[in-house]
Parts: sequence; C-alpha cells; structure tokens
Amino acid sequence: MVSVFILVFAAFALVKFGISQWRAIWITTANQPLSDSLRVTAGIDGAAIGAGDFCTLVHLCNELSPDLKKRPLAKRSIGVLPRG
Repeated sequence: MVSVFILVFAAFALVKFGISQWRAIWITTANQPLSDSLRVTAGIDGAAIGAGDFCTLVHLCNELSPDLKKRPLAKRSIGVLPRG
C-alpha cells in the first residue's frame, strides 16, 4: 500500500514539474523581444506591440514557412500561452 502511495505521489510530482517547466519555457520565449527586421517586415510599430499583432505575426509565419501548416499542434500550443 505504501509503495502505491509513493508511486502515485511521484507521478503527480513529475507531472506537476513537467507542466511548470513547460510554462516556464513558453513564458521565457514569449518575453524575447522581436528583432527590428521582423517588426519592419510585419509592419508592426515597435512601441505598440500587443495582442492584436498576433494575427499579423501568424500570417507572416504562414507565408514564410508554409510547411508549418502541417503541424497544428504547434499552433494550438501557442494559442494557450498565458497572457500577462
């Protein structure tokens, strides 16, 4: 009985750590600044980057790399990023 409890607790802790690590990676990535060349190419004002520019960046990404359309999981995971 104790071994089952230890196994369940360890599995729960591993899943919780994995989720925390996944979120930390996405938050770190989301905090990276856009390069000047990307802002100019996308037509985004550097001082006013916001949530409304997400569609512009996704559209630019689809034009520059059409092979990514075959990977819907990547786009779904970007859509669930925490907003800060």
